[in-house]
Amino acid sequence: MPSRTPLQVSESRAAELVAAVLDRRRRSGDPDLVRASDDVLGVVRHVAGHRRVAAAVLHEDTLDALELLEYARVRLPALPGAYDALEYELLSRRRDAQVSLADVAARLGVTRQAVDLRLRRGRAASNGLARSELADRAHETIRQEAARWRRDRALAVRTVIVVFGRHVDELRGDGHLVDLVEILLAPDDDRRPPAVTDPVTEQDLVLLRRVLAAARASTVFGALDGDSRIRAATEQGDRLIREYDVLTADVERFRRR
Repeated sequence: MPSRTPLQVSESRAAELVAAVLDRRRRSGDPDLVRASDDVLGVVRHVAGHRRVAAAVLHEDTLDALELLEYARVRLPALPGAYDALEYELLSRRRDAQVSLADVAARLGVTRQAVDLRLRRGRAASNGLARSELADRAHETIRQEAARWRRDRALAVRTVIVVFGRHVDELRGDGHLVDLVEILLAPDDDRRPPAVTDPVTEQDLVLLRRVLAAARASTVFGALDGDSRIRAATEQGDRLIREYDVLTADVERFRRR
């Protein structure tokens, strides 16, 4: 990854930016202003974390905070990851502040492409990946493919879940496994239970994976007849989970170790 050259921000300019942010927050009636400190990083963190002000205020504050981060990179040495995380938090929420990539580029004296690269690298890191554009693009591609798989294979996955629900009595000798099945069958909230045609969620697959693993380890499951519907559903569930794992495996090579 090419190294970045921070914008040179003088101490007097940093003081002006801090004063400007705090003044705008006072005039806009920021209800969280009492929590703000008047040092550079305190102001940046306040802008990133407290956003109950008008979009016009957020717009100016976000740009000022990004410039203050450039000052901090030079004058207040710290682990680069700490400043990178703050920068990503500001960039990732720029739409709330009506801040475009071009606005950021103009303020920091870089190209729009450079800002986009910072955003992509920050997003990759926030997803537990290596801080790189390649990792972000791979993650986004796989995320879209995984969402498509969960939609297209919803009927097959939910059919497995339904079989476990209808034949759970076969597992009554294993209280832990029955509890997991009941959790798998429960809706995420107070809405109706999901229909077999509803897209499958990541949480559905996590829970199904736990049920399948518990079933394989259960002596009650092991004693089921060869033609048991539960046994057939488990085998089908295993095949589906393997499909999904193959689809999403490529992103693992970008995981930070």
